[in-house]
Amino acid sequence: MKPLEERKSNVFNCRLEPPVAIKFRNHCVKQGKKMSEVFKGLVLAYNAMMDEAQGRIIHTLEFKGVDKTASPPKSEVTPISPKFQRVKIFGLALANTLADPPCDLPPENEYDLPEILWPANGHRIAAFRVEDNSMSPKYTHGNTVVCDCDAEVMNGNAVVIKFDDRVVIKRFKRTGDTIQLKSENPKGRSYKIHIKEVKWMLKVIGYFAKD
Repeated sequence: MKPLEERKSNVFNCRLEPPVAIKFRNHCVKQGKKMSEVFKGLVLAYNAMMDEAQGRIIHTLEFKGVDKTASPPKSEVTPISPKFQRVKIFGLALANTLADPPCDLPPENEYDLPEILWPANGHRIAAFRVEDNSMSPKYTHGNTVVCDCDAEVMNGNAVVIKFDDRVVIKRFKRTGDTIQLKSENPKGRSYKIHIKEVKWMLKVIGYFAKD
């Protein structure tokens, strides 16, 4: 198993979507601590808790005479540990060639793509590379946005959406059967489409800043 710090190097660089980020920042301000230090402490505490829980499970299995080395059933998302999973980063042009969103880890020999690590919480996750500055200053060129394939999209969410043979990252708003896709950057292009034009759409739940 990889060292703890190596396994979590990408997770520490993650940005969370409001309102979680706002509450977290306010907590750090009250405590007089840096957000990065508090976040690292939370992840380390979570890791220790999970290791302790795993140890108790193994002890129980040994007590009951169960083979703890038996392979678990395969899932659609390939985990690297009980706590994190690999997620491949798709460019928007490549994502546009897919009939369905890339929510399941493709075979290693199908796409030679970079990867990130994301906490394994039972949800399917997809990641995309930001290829312009239409959503800056938050999502800038070269950043990676992370999407929850199983989350419901609500008005005001940032989304990765495919329609009319294109995939874009925009701010979502639906009124009746009309969807408005707005850029954060005033110079970026916005769209107004009918709900029937949407081929697939995913909610953005976080992002990684460009290294």
